Amino acid sequence: MPKRNEPKPRHAPADECGQRISQHLDRLRAREHHATDRDAVERLLAHAVALRRERSIEWRIQGSGIKVRKTLAAFDWAFQPKLDRRAVEELFSLS
Repeated sequence: MPKRNEPKPRHAPADECGQRISQHLDRLRAREHHATDRDAVERLLAHAVALRRERSIEWRIQGSGIKVRKTLAAFDWAFQPKLDRRAVEELFSLS
């Protein structure tokens, strides 16, 4: 039994990360019974990489000082009639 004045043990961030990874693996296994551990880990890591990339992009956009975000879908193609729309859209699809 812990003493009154003893500080509560704190979980290290690595422990929390390990627990979250374990929980994600359990969820993946529950969804796909036939998936191997390797497949589940690959999906989990791919998801982590995608999330990290999204956060990095978001951080860069916020740090750039751009006030208004504009998407390609909102671009006024009539304003630039000489611009080849198909070529531009193809360039954006290459990423």
